[in-house]
Amino acid sequence: SSTIRTGGSATCVCCDNIGKFFWVGDSKGSVYAFVIHLTPGKIFKGKRTILMDSVPVTSVEVRALISRGVSENWLLADLRANAACLYRVCAKDGSLQFYRKFFTQHVRHNLHSHFSPLISSGGMACIVCPSEDGNVYLFDFNSDGRKYMLKVSHESGPVIDCCLNHDESCVLFGDAAVRI
Repeated sequence: SSTIRTGGSATCVCCDNIGKFFWVGDSKGSVYAFVIHLTPGKIFKGKRTILMDSVPVTSVEVRALISRGVSENWLLADLRANAACLYRVCAKDGSLQFYRKFFTQHVRHNLHSHFSPLISSGGMACIVCPSEDGNVYLFDFNSDGRKYMLKVSHESGPVIDCCLNHDESCVLFGDAAVRI
């Protein structure tokens, strides 16, 4: 077993679909990439990306998406600074390259945004973002981050997490008062 450390408390973790990399978000606004070597059973610390200094990262999710015939890994991170941020993942070392910021109301709760690869616009996937304003927003990868494609109102409180079924025809979400 390997022991790894981050600058703050680990708040979230995700792994790519082939098990080569994993990422850890922390309470100080950073995401750390780690490389997994299964043969010797070791984990090596890769690159650190500061998303926003001293702002907790509440969720990270990685997904391989096909764009222009090429499969690329993308990482989606929620920050307690009214934003979900999208990053392109470097195939060599798992480092992150900023791509786009999507604006939602997010300062108090641990929100969890998700990829929506079947719902697409202009050939790129979309993301689904819960919000503390009681709504769930669907954003296109290529939007400017302020214009959403769809808004679903929940009205009973901050939406914390959301989930899409297998064909993405239904979205479920849970709020801060444990209502679904």
